[in-house]
Amino acid sequence: EITQEKMDLQKLVKEAASIYGTIIRQKGLEFIVDVSADTPRHIIADIIRLRQVFTNLLSNAQKYTSTGRIEMRVCPVLQFSSRPPSHNLHLLSIPSDLCLAITDISYSDYEETIIRVVIEDTGIGIPAHKQQTIFEAFEQVDNSTTRSLGGTGLGLSICHQIIQLMGGFMWCESDGCSGSFFIFEFPAKIVPSVSVDDPAS
Repeated sequence: EITQEKMDLQKLVKEAASIYGTIIRQKGLEFIVDVSADTPRHIIADIIRLRQVFTNLLSNAQKYTSTGRIEMRVCPVLQFSSRPPSHNLHLLSIPSDLCLAITDISYSDYEETIIRVVIEDTGIGIPAHKQQTIFEAFEQVDNSTTRSLGGTGLGLSICHQIIQLMGGFMWCESDGCSGSFFIFEFPAKIVPSVSVDDPAS
């Protein structure tokens, strides 16, 4: 079940980075967090479920990366005044100057966006034939990783289901030899910032 509530996306990103940043750097890895300037701070989404996805992907990245870097990037990829069809959202792109400004701040009429999160690592990589099945329950890149690094193989499956329930997509990209990208996108309503000139603020 997905709960829709006002949440601070930028704060969530900082919290996730804080939790795993120390662990990542202790391994001698470079850790980069890049939140684009046009990423909305407050959105309507399920903060508990999103936190679960962020932390699971960062945990996996540090677990399977022994040298190099881990990078987390967050940005909006689409804005619109009414929700588009749920399929192929990651293929859509609309220039920011075409976005419509919504002045009414009732939840049903908030401006919406697609948030994209990319977790990149320089770890062991994922073979092409595993890049789809890895999101199935109990699947891992290599069964030997269960013994050497631990884990049940359920985390990615659960994260994939969460993003689907939120109306989004999750996928991975890798050359199969080294490094991988875990990407997810989900639709979210933007909570407008209250103007400092607003008497009610």
